[in-house]
Amino acid sequence: MRLSSLLPMLLLLVSPLAAQQNCELYDLTATVVQPNPVNSCEFFVVLEFKHAGNSNTFKVTGNGVNYGTFEYSQVPITLGPLFGNPNAPTVFEFHVEDSEFNDCFDDVVIDVPACGNGGGCGIDDLSVDVGPCNPITLTYELTVDFQFTSPQIGQFEVFSANGVSLGVFPTAALPVTIPNFPWAGNAFDIVTVCIVNQPNCCQSFTFQAPTCFNGPCGIFNFTVTPGDCISDSTYKAKVNFQALNTTLTDSFSLFLDGVLQGVFAVNQLPLPVVFQTNGNPHPIAKVCFDLPTGLCCVEEDFTAPTCLIPCAIYDLEVETDTCSSDSTFGLWVNFQVKDTTAVDSFEIWGNGHPLGHYGMDQLPLYISDFSWNGLIFNHIRVCTGNDPACCKELQFLAPDCLPFDSLCEITHISVETGKCTGDSTYQVLLNFNANNPGNGTFIVWANGVVYDTFDLAAAPILIEDFPWNGGNNDVVMICIGGSIPGTDPNSFCCKTVEFKVPDCLGTCMITDLKVEAGDCDFATQTFPLIVNFNYDHPGNDFFDLYADGQLVGTFPLNQLPLTIPDFPINGNAITVIKVCINDHPDCCTAFELHNPDCNDVPCHIFDLVIEAGNCTPNGVYPLFINFQVNNPGNDFFEVSANGQLFGTFPLNQLPITIPNFPASGNPFDVVKICINDNPDCCITEEFPSPCANQGCDIFDLVLDPGVCDTSDNTYSLAINFQVVNPGNDFFEVWANGQYMGLFALNLLPFTIQNFPASGN
Repeated sequence: MRLSSLLPMLLLLVSPLAAQQNCELYDLTATVVQPNPVNSCEFFVVLEFKHAGNSNTFKVTGNGVNYGTFEYSQVPITLGPLFGNPNAPTVFEFHVEDSEFNDCFDDVVIDVPACGNGGGCGIDDLSVDVGPCNPITLTYELTVDFQFTSPQIGQFEVFSANGVSLGVFPTAALPVTIPNFPWAGNAFDIVTVCIVNQPNCCQSFTFQAPTCFNGPCGIFNFTVTPGDCISDSTYKAKVNFQALNTTLTDSFSLFLDGVLQGVFAVNQLPLPVVFQTNGNPHPIAKVCFDLPTGLCCVEEDFTAPTCLIPCAIYDLEVETDTCSSDSTFGLWVNFQVKDTTAVDSFEIWGNGHPLGHYGMDQLPLYISDFSWNGLIFNHIRVCTGNDPACCKELQFLAPDCLPFDSLCEITHISVETGKCTGDSTYQVLLNFNANNPGNGTFIVWANGVVYDTFDLAAAPILIEDFPWNGGNNDVVMICIGGSIPGTDPNSFCCKTVEFKVPDCLGTCMITDLKVEAGDCDFATQTFPLIVNFNYDHPGNDFFDLYADGQLVGTFPLNQLPLTIPDFPINGNAITVIKVCINDHPDCCTAFELHNPDCNDVPCHIFDLVIEAGNCTPNGVYPLFINFQVNNPGNDFFEVSANGQLFGTFPLNQLPITIPNFPASGNPFDVVKICINDNPDCCITEEFPSPCANQGCDIFDLVLDPGVCDTSDNTYSLAINFQVVNPGNDFFEVWANGQYMGLFALNLLPFTIQNFPASGN
């Protein structure tokens, strides 16, 4: 007889409901902080709230903008920069919602007053004309014009949305065109004009920014390359694309025919995945970025592989009928084959015994006296009559009408380990059999800890993340739910089995990657490539080799060191070689290989022209650059300012003017020009700095930390210092790499109440 007990099932149902009802998110406040003294329309907002019974993360939205997903440990959070309207008040809405419990949320609304000054100091009718955006540099041409009522206005300064000076211009030059206005990353941009030598005489203008992405969101060259079938229902594939502006997001979502496959990091590209066959021969893959300007996606259809051979059996089903005796019962059997013209008959086995040979036209087949094996799980096997045959097995529950043993016993447990799913988890396929079904459920313990309760009909079960205990062997125990113990009063109808863990556990690591290039073959433009490395815990017998993001091939680890005799030159000075353990995208390392010289004439930069403009109060100045180059082997060049890489620009934009070249503080500044990815093709120029002898000096810095607040890992920090010739009324503070804000010098000495500890 089958014993029943609903208590475990009820407990499983009630627990998540109770957790959802207990989630609370309340007392949400929004505080405007860190206003920009240069751009009065720019500000940040700090969100703070209380919470209980929540999940690990929450998301923030408002005014049609998705501000992102955050951990609760980050509260309070700072959003921004945000931008107000210079001519009218702006309402900002903030909706904070738990990532798991969508009825656990709170809202707050703030009113931001108009941030313009109405042209009261002589600036009237400020307007702009927007040109197209360059998606490589994220800049665009902007023409600025305005009317001025005061004849004393001689010069004005233009600032971008983030407060960077773009130059000082005479009013006689109006309208002024700025060739490389930096995009702020939002749907709307803002420009600020300030009259020189007139404090607080500024006006800002908000305007529609051009589309700075390639296409709708900067995703291009999206490809899906299907691979081999893994089974009759899954196949491998490689997903790859290129993206501009990945500084705005470092992850993407992947969908197949509208079903989310996961969220992945951009640095995992090209991404190996396993897709489930869904019957669609031309599925549609989609990748999406969640950007500050909204969700943007790109789709691509591809041809899925046919993973079923002509005689393949699918949809094998059985349905038990009434018992015909105390050891037999009726059974319906039905199934489909991929190509009905390829199969005309089939054979069937029950619990290992042959039951007969039948024609396909006899389906669905009824077996009136299927012999019971005396256990809760019985098995059927079907094979097609052609040669070679296709076969499929199915496990099913015996019907209730059979006389199960009143003393429960689990007869055996089978454990099959699969791939590792983390550095301490792996896949386990569990199956078992018993002589009493209990209440129709079974409970699984993993290394002495209850893992979960399952219906008997779910067996065999695949546990995706079985927890490793850290040793060579793990232990699993299975118990029948609600059953009567067997002859051993301590057994409680349970059985335990110890098994060897897979060798992929522990952190996969690639070390000592060595890449060597031989001499170039000028005729074929190829060279020998030798790759070798050490590895630990690979969890796989193969590795993937990439060159500049493109898969070269998959090779056995036992072939190391690997030699590719005819590796093609990429036309650049450097090839980025990356190796990853196959199907382990988080176990990779890369090497920048300096290519052998395959050019008859080397790259050469000459006729460099440098012209520096006037220094601004921010310590930057415009710098005009032009030069000639032979055989660059690349379409871009790099500019370094005083030893630091400043940016990468297209050669076809020469000559260029950098509006905000940073001064070093020394009498002479240094600019270095290199062809992109060609460190041997460079030219350096030293020139007098227009910002020299400005005399700004910070000294006598005093820091006085207060008592630590262990609740949020912060402490108060008193700051004081002396400064001469600052050229500005404000100073900025960074804490362990985190920007803390902009503060007035007249506030010194100054105390930051919640200075974040670094943990060092």
